[in-house]
Amino acid sequence: MSELWKNADYVKRYNNVYGITGEQMDRYLAPLNLAPDDRAVEFGCGNGDALARVADIAAEAVGVDISSDQLANARLKLEGRKNILLVESSFLDCRKKLGGRSFTKGLSRKALHHLTDPEKKIFVEKIAPIFKKDSIFVLEDGIFNFDRAELNEKVPQIVAEAKVYYGAVWPEIEKDFMITILEEFMTDYKTWEAAFNHGGFMMTARKAYSMFYGMMVFKKIG
Repeated sequence: MSELWKNADYVKRYNNVYGITGEQMDRYLAPLNLAPDDRAVEFGCGNGDALARVADIAAEAVGVDISSDQLANARLKLEGRKNILLVESSFLDCRKKLGGRSFTKGLSRKALHHLTDPEKKIFVEKIAPIFKKDSIFVLEDGIFNFDRAELNEKVPQIVAEAKVYYGAVWPEIEKDFMITILEEFMTDYKTWEAAFNHGGFMMTARKAYSMFYGMMVFKKIG
């Protein structure tokens, strides 16, 4: 999947088809309760839409992404913003590129499902030390509200719900959607909770927007 993000045409199509709306942005950022003294990092920052909003409030906003094309889009969008740093890196290797920074807020949207389940645990373990105690992390992504082992039998139900959930755009995204749920590494709430628990985070809230998409909020306690 990472190879696709090196394809400029794919990146352009993704931004056109899956661009975040104002309502979706508000929903994504609300649990962070951003304050002027916050330092935030977004994993999978894409073209910088969320970073721009974060940087309007926080002291610093750092974006990590593997796609040079997305980061080029972000640089254009965020040009002149002094409190934003963009880092090109895989999620598993990004800590060493963050220059010893520490953060009070973390966020990721539609990105971390590209990690396998073992990699999810490794990722949280690696990034946990850069977050201060009581930091908040918001994860919004493809997450199953059932045990991942039941996926094959749930596919017809998922597809039926997805057709309603996505409405008129469903024909355009159906192929992408099926690849995401069947060939990428979406998992369930309990697996994500275990990964964050391993890194010293406690889940404080979760919300299923559908049987395949939702949000989890974590607090750093260790």
